[in-house]
Order: sequence, then C-alpha cells, then structure tokens
Amino acid sequence: MKLVLTLLIFAFISAHGQLTSSTFSPFSPSALPLAVKGPYFNSWFAGGKNGGFLFRSTPSFWPAWDDQTAWTYIVVVDNAPYAILGSVLPPNVTLANQTAANFTATRTSFTFITGPVEVNVTFLSPITPNDLARQSMPFAYVYMDIATTDGAPHNIHIYSDVDPLTLPDPDPEVNANASLIPSSDFVGLQMQLQDPRPFTEVAEHAQDVIGVFAMKFSSNVKYQIGDELTVRELGTNGTGLQNTIDSNYSAHALDSPFDALAISVDLGLITSTSEPIMWTIGMLRDPSINLTTASGANQMRSSYYWSNYSTIPDITAFVLGDFEVALASADAFDEMIKNVSLSDVSGYTDLLALAARQIFGTLEITVSKSGDGTWNQSDVIIFSKDMGDVASSGTTNVVDVLYAGFPAILFLNPDLGQYLLRPILESQVNNGNLIGQPYAPQNLGSQFPNVMSNTSPHNMGIEQSGNMLIMVLAHFQRTGDLTLVRNYYPLLKSWADYLVNNTLNAGFQITSLSDGISSYNQTNLVLKGIIGISAMGFISSANNEENDEAAYQTVAQQYMRIWLNGALSEDQSHLLSSFGDQNSNGMIYNLYADKLLGLGLIPPNVSLHFCANFELQQLRMRSRSLRFNQRSMNLYSALVSRMEEFRLLLAR
Repeated sequence: MKLVLTLLIFAFISAHGQLTSSTFSPFSPSALPLAVKGPYFNSWFAGGKNGGFLFRSTPSFWPAWDDQTAWTYIVVVDNAPYAILGSVLPPNVTLANQTAANFTATRTSFTFITGPVEVNVTFLSPITPNDLARQSMPFAYVYMDIATTDGAPHNIHIYSDVDPLTLPDPDPEVNANASLIPSSDFVGLQMQLQDPRPFTEVAEHAQDVIGVFAMKFSSNVKYQIGDELTVRELGTNGTGLQNTIDSNYSAHALDSPFDALAISVDLGLITSTSEPIMWTIGMLRDPSINLTTASGANQMRSSYYWSNYSTIPDITAFVLGDFEVALASADAFDEMIKNVSLSDVSGYTDLLALAARQIFGTLEITVSKSGDGTWNQSDVIIFSKDMGDVASSGTTNVVDVLYAGFPAILFLNPDLGQYLLRPILESQVNNGNLIGQPYAPQNLGSQFPNVMSNTSPHNMGIEQSGNMLIMVLAHFQRTGDLTLVRNYYPLLKSWADYLVNNTLNAGFQITSLSDGISSYNQTNLVLKGIIGISAMGFISSANNEENDEAAYQTVAQQYMRIWLNGALSEDQSHLLSSFGDQNSNGMIYNLYADKLLGLGLIPPNVSLHFCANFELQQLRMRSRSLRFNQRSMNLYSALVSRMEEFRLLLAR
C-alpha cells in the first residue's frame, strides 16, 4: 500500500518538477550506497533504474528493492520548497534539479539547483579499519553545503525526516515508541518497537533496533514526530515544526498512519554556509550477536563501541562531535583508494571505491564481557552477514565470501583477518577435539545474528579448505602473528591432509557458489587445493614443524606438475577450465593466491601466456557459459602484468 501511494504521489509531483541533465562521476552504477554501516543499517539508491536521479527513487534496504528506507530532505528557499529526496510530499513542493552525482569509497554526493541556490548533499559512511570503536558504530552522516548562485542572500530553511519503515520491516503491522533523547547538546529522536525481539529478523530487519536521528542543538533547530504529511506541511510551509511528539504515536501501527521523525533548521538570510549542515542517523542494538560455541555454551556479544560508551545520549553526542574527524578520515581513506597500485588503469580504483562500503557494511565487530561484567576488549570477534546472492542471505562468515574480500582486509588492516577467521576455527574444535567434517566448514550457520558451529557435510571441501589455509597463511605473512597457527595447527593440518587425499580427484565438487559451475574436475578448483597444500607447508614452517613442511611442499610440487600437464590445452594456446575437455577455457583466478602468498608454484609464463590469449578466451569460464563476476575479475586482475590486456578486461 505504501509503495502504491508513493508512486501515485510521485506521479503527481513529477508534473511540477523540471528534470535537467546530470553528470555522473566516476560513472553511474546500477546502485549507489547512501548509508551503509552495518548488517542492519544499509540504504541504497537504485540509480541504474532511474537514470541516476536521486529524487526518482526511494532509497531501499538491500536485498529487497521494494523495501523502502524512506528519507526526506526539502530545502525551502525564500518560502519556495524544493525536494532533494523524498516521495510522499506536500503538493506545493517542487523537485530540485539534479546537476551532478559523485561517489568515492566513503561518500555519495549529489548537487542540486533549488531556485537561486546550489545545494550539495553528501551521504557519508565512514570507513576506519584501524579504529574498531568508530568502525563498529552503526551511524552515518548526511551533510549539506549551500551557496547562492546569484551572489545575493536568500532565506533558507532545511527540513529533514526519516520514516520508521527504516527500522522494522516492509509490512509494519507493529507498534513502536518514540521519544526525544535527553541532551542539551543536540536534538535527537529515537524509536523502538514496543515489543522488541532480540536476535530475530523479519524480512532481513532486526526486531531489536533502536533508531536514532539527530542534529547538533541550536535555537534554530526544531523537531516533531507525527503523521508524515502533516509534519512535512508544517516543516515546509512557513509554520515550522512544533517541538512535539504525537501523543498517539505508540497507540497505532507504524503504517496507520505513517509517521515521520523530523528535524529542521532555519539558516536565515545567507549567501553560503560557513560549515556543512549535518545530521546523523544510526541503528543501535545490544547485545548484537547470540553465539553458540562448539561446546554448546551460549555467549552474548556486543558491538565494540558499547565497550567505550554506555548510553545512547553518550554515543549520539560522540558521533555528532566526531564529524570533523570523520571528514578528515574519509578524505584520507578516499585518497588512499585512489592511489592504490594499478591506479593508472582506467576504472580500477572506481570499482574499489564502489566495493569498500559493501565489504565493511557486512561486519559486526563484537566484544565479550568478563565474568565480573567488565568489557574484554582483547576478545574481539568479527561476524560478517552474507547479504544475499552468493550463499543465502543471513548466512554468517561464509568462507568463500570472506576469501573474496580478504585482499582488501589484508591491505587495509590485516588484524581484522584474525577476528574474522578465529570464530570459524573455534567452531570446529571442542575441548581440544576436532569435530565436524574432515574439511573446512562453509559458514557459521544461516540464522544471523544467531551464530553457531556448523559441522554439516557439503560439496565444497576442497574450495573451503583451500580458502581457509590460504587466508590463515596470508594473515600470518602480513602480521607475523602466530596465534591462529599455534592454536589451531591440528585443525589446519587435518584440512591439508584432506586436500592431499582429494585434490586430484575433485570430481563434481564445486568452487564458490557465485561461479555457478558444476563441471567435472575443474582446473580452477584443483589449483585451489594444490595452493592450499603448499600454504600448509609454509604454515608448518612457521610452527617449526619441519617434517610436515617438507611433506606438504613435496606433494604440492608433485601435484603442480600434474596440474600443468592436464590444465594446458593440447595446442598449448590456453588453460582449460576442465581437465581433458579441450573445448573448455576459463579465467583461472585461483592463480592469484600463488602470487599473493609468494609460493612460487606457478611458472611465470603460465599467467602471462594466459593473458596473451585473453581475446581468444573472451572471459569464458567454460565454453558453454559465460561465467565471471566482479570478485573473480578483481582476483584475476592482480595476475595481469600487461596493462593493455587488463584494460580489455575492465572494458568488458
């Protein structure tokens, strides 16, 4: 019903707005992140479906595009209201003209013309890999920079609100409570379901979220909670918000009627803003993870930021006061991404920038409490929620998904790798005894935020065992930290032994589910197993297990010779995707792991030989199906030394 109303009102309003052309930098993707700061706090703009114009689409909660996370921003210039974002609008509102859209690794920005005023609105989701407290905070910023285009001062008022649909689920037949957060430093509104249910999801939304919408206090800042159309009328027609909360708010379901949590600010007569006009929005939970250990014990874990701040007012005040630091860190992070290796290749850093918030937006960084109730900040575990497509939405710490993002983790802060891998390793050991299958697990269960030991059999034994051994070694190589190696050596050895016994007879085992390939004896999969065996040799060396080191490296070298004989086509022109199938060819992206770890298994001519025949292969993972995805493409790109071939890859 909400969607139908939105479409009808948008159709009416669009008749009163004049669309102009907009530039897009660095390009216009199918979706742009607006606020992405945690598994339950993500809001996306479906730009590709709407020509890249922000006001043509209500922001959505991934993975369901019809699940709206409705925000409204209206700039009133000399009593004339212009909508920058929003769908259910008062009838006197005109759509602002969007002239530009831009994204970086941490920000998505839009420029609008609202009469004689230019407005730049930016959605900032800070990424701070080396600061666990800040990174774990599920808060994002929205800020505006405003300047008149005619040089004359104009009276400017800004109205903003969030829709409670941002919190519960797309069919909210539930009641909630709303209140003003007590503070003299800021104006903050919060809401929570009347019947919060810990560790429960409805349509991917957590049912125990406390939503916060806040702005620094000044005498020109007003608030109101009530029926959305009534509040928006008051906030944009000159009357002003009333600093009240609807007394009937908690007496009706969230969709009957739809309410708005609104904050407005009157800037008065200005020619430009001396500093950004800023709001923050956040979604808090505590505890955040319900962990069942391998022994069956239950452990409640909290997001890391709670170990530094004990109340919502304290957290909100910190976030608002931290804005300048957040801007500076975002500038530094964006610049770092622009300057990574291969940045001379057109489009490469743009892809990295687009992926950054996706990677960190899946993470729940947690700590535990000691027996006396104090926080144990040395016990950090990170849980990553799969957001759909690869495994199944709601699955935790999916091994092949972590593997795809691990190069980014190693580059940005390799310590995070231990926090992600440790819960997987712990889940397979109970009181010193190995449990489960002889190969690595796929994940930590499929009921996030409920996390558990997963010992179920699956058909990805080679893939996941190889992934785990590669990641453990990569983490050690980058950090010198032997904790995972020493604490879980018997488990790692058992997975390596499985690879020794099964790699050359992979049969119909599969690689990552995202590949969508089920062919027999895949060369890419067998290579993963061989690299995993060699990785175990290096792990053994690090743990002073010289006999194991020699044994694993000998096997890896033997298997590599067999692989080279079976993976190269008879005419030596390309690599096969399936042993013995001369009609097959493919993007053997697991070559990357050999380079990442410095194993030296792959002869230098193999990857270069493959690159030289890139046009012939045309990115086919196998001859009958065009199979590649962004993560595989990025892994493969690290192999390519000849930039012209890589430019062809990006162009496709």
